Parts: sequence; structure tokens; C-alpha cells
Amino acid sequence: MDAEYMAMAEVSLEVIWVIDLLSELGMNVLISTSYKINAAAIKLSKNDNVSERSKHIDIMYHICRELSEKQIIDFVYVASDRNAADLFTKNLQSNTVQKFCGVTGLL
Repeated sequence: MDAEYMAMAEVSLEVIWVIDLLSELGMNVLISTSYKINAAAIKLSKNDNVSERSKHIDIMYHICRELSEKQIIDFVYVASDRNAADLFTKNLQSNTVQKFCGVTGLL
């Protein structure tokens, strides 16, 4: 959960950069959606209670929580069997590879 939460913070910084760029180009972005497979990290981003398991996470990583509260970015859970990004990060069975290649347009 720690690594996923830290990755969510990095994504949040990138989203801010893209929103700023688009606003300079005259485009208006209302909300950005980021799909994650770690439900615990998403729950931590939506809950401001600090527990024994999360108190060690540095405060700089809580930007995803702040942006979620301000409704600038929305973190949505996606099940692993529907996550096309696994095509690039995991060793998958051939039928799953074909399915995800079709989804991503690689076939």
C-alpha cells in the first residue's frame, strides 16, 4: 500500500502540471480520473485518519488526499482482471495478453 500511495502522489503532481499546462493553453479541465488497483491506497487518500500502519508515510505524499478532497483528481479502483496496464507490468497468460492487446489497440 505504501508504494501505491507514493505513486498516487507522483501521479497527483503530474496531474497538476498537465492541468496548469492546459489552462495556459486556454483549456478548462474540471476533474482528472486515475485508475488504481490498490484499494487500501485509495481508501487512505479519501480518509484523513492516521493509523499505526500509515503514520510513517511522509506528509509530502498526502497531496493526493488534498487533491481528492478538492475534487481535482478522483482515484478509482479497477480490478486486476480489467487492468490493461498489467500487459506492460506482469507476466500474463496468452488469452489475457490477447484481451489486453485488443483493449489497448495493439492488435
